[in-house]
Amino acid sequence: MNYPTDKLSEVFRDIEGHKESSEIIIAHSTNKEDIREFALRNVNVKGAKQVINMGCGFGFFTQALKNKINSNAVVTGIDRFAEYQQPFLKLCRGLGFNGQFYDSGTEALSNFKPASVDLVLSSFSIYFFPEIISAVASILRKTGTFIIITHFSSHLHELTTMISEIFKDIGYSQPGPFPHDKLINNFPAEEGTSRLSGYFAKIEKRDYENELVFTKESAAELMTYIAYKRSFFIPENIQMNPTLSDRFEKGMLQKVLRKKEFRITKKDAIFICTHPLNN
Repeated sequence: MNYPTDKLSEVFRDIEGHKESSEIIIAHSTNKEDIREFALRNVNVKGAKQVINMGCGFGFFTQALKNKINSNAVVTGIDRFAEYQQPFLKLCRGLGFNGQFYDSGTEALSNFKPASVDLVLSSFSIYFFPEIISAVASILRKTGTFIIITHFSSHLHELTTMISEIFKDIGYSQPGPFPHDKLINNFPAEEGTSRLSGYFAKIEKRDYENELVFTKESAAELMTYIAYKRSFFIPENIQMNPTLSDRFEKGMLQKVLRKKEFRITKKDAIFICTHPLNN
């Protein structure tokens, strides 16, 4: 059974926070190759005229399509938050694409006819809606491609371990499971090929090795990232209040500042899926 995601996804209503969080991740990654470029390398998408970006947000993955797809392509962003409509459509206009946007979430896939779409993108979002895989396979043309970027289950392991230690220091002997971990396990990279193999005849998996590195000098940026995604990192059995929040933040900052550097696993994977079986 998939972990319920509505509460966690509410974080992404904050567009500026979302952008700042993404910038922090990029700035502190040891792998400086753009993961979107890595995902699109040697993938023939030039002729794509109908494109969907699932969980599009402000268009992180769409931006990487510049000069890679048909100049008059229709690029559809699908997200559950209407707040992203204007940023997404503005991005499409700047790239020369014909943009359209649906804020009805995954239900928007019902607007597309079978075998009518050339390219579907899902960047760090598939664990919010893994049930869409069958529908994507149905709307893709026989020559279509589904590209997924997702996390391994070890994603941010060192961070969640440290947070667990902080709660133990505060007095919680057994902090419950993290919403972050349950979410990632809706579609972890380790299971990607097996989950997709029933819908696509060909699946290419590319591992993207990466770590995040923070030092004393960049501790404030790590704290900003944690604050933005706070609901991901509060164990389910802990009810936060202002006093507990203050103790948590102080404990987190103290632990980070004690370290010369804090390295956090951020290993991701790309799945390039072709030859849909539902056609």
